[in-house]
Amino acid sequence: SYAMTRSEHMPCAAWIWDMKTLELASVLIQRQPITSASWDASLPRLLLTTTPGGGPDAPRAVFMWTPDGASCIPVPNAGFSPGSVAWCPALETEESSFVLCDSSGTSFCCGYVAA
Repeated sequence: SYAMTRSEHMPCAAWIWDMKTLELASVLIQRQPITSASWDASLPRLLLTTTPGGGPDAPRAVFMWTPDGASCIPVPNAGFSPGSVAWCPALETEESSFVLCDSSGTSFCCGYVAA
């Protein structure tokens, strides 16, 4: 089991702690401040979103952490600016889905991660 902490004094960094050993497991440093984070209820996976940066044509993405490493999930719509993210409850499949809300609060998209 893991926990994530973040300091308002360092808004681009997320500290991920292993709660079994009470040790620091990872530090994620993003280019922009982290705005939202959500743990998967069934697997040790964390999704993060950051504030948009780099202008309207900058790539948009959701970031995922697992004990095996971190990855970047591109958002294909250049007009969509990720705001908040939440995992959807598992439906007894090997895939996990999540919902990503636009930072303006006017639109959303769904995504999934295949096992």
